[in-house]
Amino acid sequence: DAFKSSDRGKDLSEEIHSMFADLKKSLESGDMDERRRKKDTFDGKMKELVERYGLYSDLHKPVEYIRNGLGS
Repeated sequence: DAFKSSDRGKDLSEEIHSMFADLKKSLESGDMDERRRKKDTFDGKMKELVERYGLYSDLHKPVEYIRNGLGS
């Protein structure tokens, strides 16, 4: 798959895993306002990933998957 077959794919995978780990930690907070802010930040970062990695044809499939998950 694209995450394993290219260096850019590996970079994308690492960034996504790191972001989800941070999001998971933030969800432990009982403060709903803080959780919403973290989620908004997360969504913004995912959009940035789509813009940055969407330029590479070898990453079309995973980038489209992310884009569709964002509702774009």
